[in-house]
Amino acid sequence: QQQQQQQQGGSCSSGGKAAPQQRRQAGSSRLPPGWREVLDPASGRTFYFDNEAEVASWKMPKPYVHEAWMRRVGDRGAYWELPSTPEKAGVSFFEDDTGWQRIEDRDGRIYWSSRIMRIRFFEVDPAEDEKKDEREGIQLQMTA
Repeated sequence: QQQQQQQQGGSCSSGGKAAPQQRRQAGSSRLPPGWREVLDPASGRTFYFDNEAEVASWKMPKPYVHEAWMRRVGDRGAYWELPSTPEKAGVSFFEDDTGWQRIEDRDGRIYWSSRIMRIRFFEVDPAEDEKKDEREGIQLQMTA
């Protein structure tokens, strides 16, 4: 599994992460889980690469919209749940479900992916994560 995650552009290690300003690319919070921006050296243009599907596109994928996924712990163990809405049915799965993978992307963000259900979501809303990084950066500047 570690080898598969590394091939997908992720990592299984939780060791020393780069500072948020260094590890996160500008605009990466808009990209769906598993996608990254890549600069084409020949043309100088940016293209987008989906590490899981191994698909590249000049066109940016639809921006990521974080949904209300919640982690819960029950008698059988930890599980994730997306409540039902009037527009769509809810979804839930246990963390040990082999149909789901927990992946760390190149920016150090953790997301879940089910190829069967064609669902991917970040554990933490990237927009909130960016706000936290900005607050930490301001605090660092004030103490320096």
